[in-house]
Amino acid sequence: MNETIQRMDYHQSLLNKSVSLTEKMIKAAQKENIELVTELADNRQRLLDIINQAQADIEKKLEQNIGTRESSFIRKANSWISNTQIFIQEIARLDEILLEELNQVKENTIKEVSKVYKQKKSIQGYNLNNVKR
Repeated sequence: MNETIQRMDYHQSLLNKSVSLTEKMIKAAQKENIELVTELADNRQRLLDIINQAQADIEKKLEQNIGTRESSFIRKANSWISNTQIFIQEIARLDEILLEELNQVKENTIKEVSKVYKQKKSIQGYNLNNVKR
C-alpha cells in the first residue's frame, strides 16, 4: 500500500507539472511565440502519456486493494481521486484559455498577411520595371 501511496503522490506531482506547462504555453501564445508553444505542447503530450500510464497503474492497484480496511489508505485514495478531478478541470480550463490565445494569434496573423498582400499590390503599381510595352 505504501507503494501505491507513493505512486499517487508522484501522479499528483506530474499533474502539477502539466498545469505548469499549460500556463507556460499560454504565456508563450500571448507573446505570439508559436515555436515555444509547439515545443511545450510536445513536452506536455509526453507528460500526459506518462500521467495516463501512472493513473492506470494506480487504478489497478486500487482495485487489488479494494478490500482494505485501513482508513488512512482509504482517505488517501479518496483524496487522490478528488485531487485528480480538480487537476483535470483546471487543465481543461487552461486549455480553453490557451485555445482563445491561439485563435487570437491566428487572427493577428491573418490580418498581417492581408496587410502585406495589400501593400504588395499597391506597390506593384509603382514598379516601372514591370510596365507592359
